[in-house]
Amino acid sequence: MSHSSTVSFLSYWRALQQGAAQNSPLRIETPELSQLAPLRADFDPVQLKDLMPQMMMIATSGNDYRFRLTGGFLVALHGAGLKTTSFTKLFAPAHEEQLKVALNLATHRQQPLILTASAATSRNETVRFDIALAPLRNASGDVDRMVGLYQPQGPIPFLRRATVTTMTLHSVRLYDPERLPRESHLRLVSVRGQLIA
Repeated sequence: MSHSSTVSFLSYWRALQQGAAQNSPLRIETPELSQLAPLRADFDPVQLKDLMPQMMMIATSGNDYRFRLTGGFLVALHGAGLKTTSFTKLFAPAHEEQLKVALNLATHRQQPLILTASAATSRNETVRFDIALAPLRNASGDVDRMVGLYQPQGPIPFLRRATVTTMTLHSVRLYDPERLPRESHLRLVSVRGQLIA
């Protein structure tokens, strides 16, 4: 199940993807054409303005994935600006190669990834989040960027002046172009008879 923000982000990307297929000069109805990533020029972050602080743009070049732009949430979460930082280096070394393989596959297939990750904070707390990464094509038709969204799965530690350290990768899912992730349902939790969430 995905958070409603992740669903909104991927729904917008999917609508652009469908538009890219319909507006193609080839006008050939093939599964390959309908699964092309949208053009970077068509992606308008203002359409997702409530999510902009959580968004990022990564440049893809071979096996290298480096931040180009980051929202304020990411800067606060990591405690520094990330421009030109390697995205894969944010993760523990044991996860880097798996992540690179997944990013290469997403770029090749022109489909998004949803990562589930966690990290310890500078206050010895653990924060969990999903990261959705969606490829975008340049004017030549090559995937040269990925736009992404960080979505916390609980309290946000930096509000208490804590930043995250090295991240642990728990799962990687390639987006299914025939289905959108479903929005998660609210679950109520009771501890000792007291309703807490």
